[in-house]
Amino acid sequence: MPFSGSPDGKTTRVSFFIMHNRCKLHTVSNQLALKNPGINFDEPFGRNLSRLTGAYIRETLKQLAAIPSDESNVHKARLLFKRLRSLVRMSRFGLGKPETKRLDHFFRDQGRKLSRIRDAEVVARMLKPMIKNIERGEERTLLIRFRARLMDQRRKLQGKDNALEARKEVIHHLTILQKEIPLWEPKEEPSAIFLTGAKATYLGCKSRFKGLKKAQDDNALHAWRKQVKYLWYQMELLLELWPSRFSAWVSDLKELSQALGMHHDLVLLEMALKAFVASDLEKMFPETLEKINEEKTRIASGAISLGNKIFSVKASCFYRQLNACLQEAGKQD
Repeated sequence: MPFSGSPDGKTTRVSFFIMHNRCKLHTVSNQLALKNPGINFDEPFGRNLSRLTGAYIRETLKQLAAIPSDESNVHKARLLFKRLRSLVRMSRFGLGKPETKRLDHFFRDQGRKLSRIRDAEVVARMLKPMIKNIERGEERTLLIRFRARLMDQRRKLQGKDNALEARKEVIHHLTILQKEIPLWEPKEEPSAIFLTGAKATYLGCKSRFKGLKKAQDDNALHAWRKQVKYLWYQMELLLELWPSRFSAWVSDLKELSQALGMHHDLVLLEMALKAFVASDLEKMFPETLEKINEEKTRIASGAISLGNKIFSVKASCFYRQLNACLQEAGKQD
């Protein structure tokens, strides 16, 4: 069994200020997961692909067109773009390489148009509890000034004109793609081909994880995080094959993905601080940097430990287990 609980049977330890920052975003992710459609193995590959893509796009358009719109709508739309990219990658062997690349890049580019709003919000939210935990002095004053600048940037990004234009542009491109879906002509394949795509994603996760053990840095952890998230969403699409077993796998992948997301948020904060002071960061924010580095180290250590359990088997073994579940369910000859 490739997936199991965290190494010590507990959730990954994270500090208060990180949990404060991401708790609302995790709630959004959970809500989307509950509504997440799945693969019907009684249907052919093409029908599943069209149905799932259409469902995700309709929900994304709903979030972007919401009135009044707030940051939660933008965040939900960005999560849906990640689910769409996960589905495309899972469908790669039925779509073919050129179409897979086209759709993956399309959904990536639409999500990026909304990312600046989310990044500013995350950094500003992380700073608030951090400021409270730092003694009065020059560093605390600088952090207060830095957060004020971020809040001003956030207001500008979320201003009526900027936010509206970004949403309108994404809605326009999504609507055009939505009209293409009935014209798609993917390979006439059984839906078991989705399992081959999941195997490729698992192999990508395992390969990134293996590289981390040799040279661990922020960029490598971020690259691994993206692959883990794709596999998490793909396993949710397979959940009905064996709910009692797969729900545990999904839970572990979700825990790992969110821990790596916390690490990435800290990297964003560190980068924003560097851009703010444009000088010797360690002298300007010694206590803040110490807290950030301690938290990054703790999160990375917990993620590596959990990764050792999740990716302990070969991709071929992972694929055989998926196929065995499909055969047991009696939904594929």
